Amino acid sequence: PDRNTILSSIAIDVNRMRESGRFSYVDARMDVTGDGVALVYTVTAKQRLRRIEIRGAKKMRNRKVQRKSELTIGQFSDDSTFERAAAKIKEAYSESWYPDAQVEWTAETNEKLGTVDVTFNINEGRKLGIKHVVFEGNDLIDDKKLKKLIQQKEKRWYSFITGSGKFKEETVDSDVFALKSFYMNNGFLDVQISEPELDDAKPKKAVMVFRIQEGQRYRIGEISLSGMEELSENALRSTIRLRPGNIASYENINTGSEGLRAYYGNRGYIRAGVRPEFDAHADRGTVDIEYAITEGSVGYINKVN
Repeated sequence: PDRNTILSSIAIDVNRMRESGRFSYVDARMDVTGDGVALVYTVTAKQRLRRIEIRGAKKMRNRKVQRKSELTIGQFSDDSTFERAAAKIKEAYSESWYPDAQVEWTAETNEKLGTVDVTFNINEGRKLGIKHVVFEGNDLIDDKKLKKLIQQKEKRWYSFITGSGKFKEETVDSDVFALKSFYMNNGFLDVQISEPELDDAKPKKAVMVFRIQEGQRYRIGEISLSGMEELSENALRSTIRLRPGNIASYENINTGSEGLRAYYGNRGYIRAGVRPEFDAHADRGTVDIEYAITEGSVGYINKVN
């Protein structure tokens, strides 16, 4: 067989071994020797799982921990298998109101038998529930409106059904982003919101505190354009819906940029760039917007296949 046929056969072999689930590592190479070609396959075999031991689980039964790990006796396993299992156990604890749970594992391999025993050591940590979400510094936007924006909810009597009140560490950044976006889209272009602090002196009735510096609320002042050479300013202005006196919404300001780029793009300026520049006047509560345009050149279709 020719070289391409050999390489194709090697690729098929490697893929089959990988898809079998019996190997942690599979690779192959082709060595050219004086007598012909030598195919060398390098593999690391997984071991069959013989025993699962759970240590430290008090608030969750061992059988449930094993079920959450999704491990089964007899399956082919390696380090990555146990890492995934540990992550699933930690996630299960988090869903059961134990967000601080730590899960470590150790494995003992019997190379002769081709088996492995795994032990999970669990530190469950405290049970944590968010009883109150508090906002400080929000003088112009009320708490009720802000609470609707975030994913973290407060603990209620019906939390055993809905799960509201569970501490969701993974949503902290997105909650801060949602709050900041809301403020900036309502004219608070200087708003500062820090990562929330957790008062967990009473873990089951913890308080999450968002500290907000609202800053000045701005309205649109002057709107100007610069950098245009080929297209008329009046035509470009017609694409901008912002008007002086409007609330300075960051989203609407960016929508103006997108409208200008689309106007240029529809006329062949496919590399046109638009950057809004801000000149804030805190003393009078206005912000001037300049759309700085880089037109670029007109693009042409050279060939259509």
